Amino acid sequence: MNLSRAFRYCCQQPSTSMATLVTCAIAATASMAGAVTPLEQPPSVAIKYGDLDLSNEQGVLTLYRRITAAAQAVCQPLTASDLGAVTRSRVCQHEAIARAVRQVPSARLAAIYAALSSKS
Repeated sequence: MNLSRAFRYCCQQPSTSMATLVTCAIAATASMAGAVTPLEQPPSVAIKYGDLDLSNEQGVLTLYRRITAAAQAVCQPLTASDLGAVTRSRVCQHEAIARAVRQVPSARLAAIYAALSSKS
């Protein structure tokens, strides 16, 4: 199964959990940013947040940190000396975070993302 079909399959399953959708978003972004070759399985990180209370700021900030850490792990450049790879890594991270935030039904998370991403 190619990557785009795998992503569509993953995200169209009726029993797909939100944590899985966040993983799909980050994995797809990494692959589109060129972090993997077409024959490789894209790296992905499952982001679990069932333990968090997304109705308060502490829980939302914790989830945002988890999303950011996952994007950084998945979108690492192969070498820091290649400025093109570093730039692609940063773009990958920003896109992965944005997609993951959109997958979580939380206005608080969206607001925190908007506030923090405007500073970077």
